[in-house]
Amino acid sequence: MRKVNFLVILLLILAIFLTGCGVVPPLNQSPIASFTADITPAVITATSVYFEVHFDASSSNGSIVSYAWNFNDSDPNLSSNTGKGQTIDWDFSFSGNYNVEITIIDNEILQASIIIVSWEQSGDSVTIYYEIENTGSVDIDFYEVWFTIKCTDDSEYIGWTVGSDLKVGDRRNAFGLVDVGEKTAESVKIKNWELTNYDL
Repeated sequence: MRKVNFLVILLLILAIFLTGCGVVPPLNQSPIASFTADITPAVITATSVYFEVHFDASSSNGSIVSYAWNFNDSDPNLSSNTGKGQTIDWDFSFSGNYNVEITIIDNEILQASIIIVSWEQSGDSVTIYYEIENTGSVDIDFYEVWFTIKCTDDSEYIGWTVGSDLKVGDRRNAFGLVDVGEKTAESVKIKNWELTNYDL
């Protein structure tokens, strides 16, 4: 994902200045956001000036699957300041400075499905058996999974486990251990997880 800010100045003569630039790390090959803006002649009334601007982000580089716009329009009559799509038209009703933002998302998705298969307690330790599947479009180089264990006295313990090298589409059965002292575990659930691809 790469975010680029643009400054659109709307006066009687509207000028557009592009600010910021995207630097792409060689290994990442992240998308580069870019767009053009075509402005129609202003419609001037006694109380306001209307500009319609056609934004076109088709010049952006990368395998892009989503374009999200935020126009930061100060018009109080607007119900929304956002839009989606590679191209979009927007009416600016007042003169002023507008920070227009575009966010693009490529098809390199880092995600996983993690479920608890079963668990058992032996002494002070609870063993949690879980299944993790790489459901994204890039390899998972390293992952961490946090568990929450609730005991019969309503106390909670949090533990975690780690793993690595899970290719796209791979599914793995693994386990983690959590020490609960002398307590008796009542339930186990996944609290959170974090996935890492070193090239992203």
